[in-house]
Amino acid sequence: MSNDFYASPQGAMAMHGAGRNLGRSEGWRDGYDEGIAEGVALGRRQAQEATQPQIEQLLSQVRALEDRTWTDREKYFAFAVVGLAAIESLGSASQEQQLAFLTAYNRLLSEAKAKQLLNIAPHASDAFERGNPVAAKFLRSMLAIAMQPQADHSPNL
Repeated sequence: MSNDFYASPQGAMAMHGAGRNLGRSEGWRDGYDEGIAEGVALGRRQAQEATQPQIEQLLSQVRALEDRTWTDREKYFAFAVVGLAAIESLGSASQEQQLAFLTAYNRLLSEAKAKQLLNIAPHASDAFERGNPVAAKFLRSMLAIAMQPQADHSPNL
């Protein structure tokens, strides 16, 4: 091959064919890449449009659950404050008042067990005792009072 091949008509035709093939190949590759990118983008948009209502519904359910959880937690803390106040006040109450508390405690405990809200009574639960040592101690002292024999003040005939 001589150095002037590319300057000859045969060289020009060969380069023209190679350039055309190269251009076609690059154009095909560019078109393919653009088509894939457009297809993926379209697929993502369609998937987002199809799932967006479900996502919004799930988000609203999560928000409702969070609101209810905070409301339940607030109720629990309100009952805890009331219960701790009862514990403090009943510690120095008369024995009749303490027995009235025990009667109400047993009634509420029976109702809760009947509705299957409690599996075990708080005074018998180790988890309750670990989490609420003051309340557990109070319940044990109240139950001990209930177990004491009562004096019989009736007249003997």
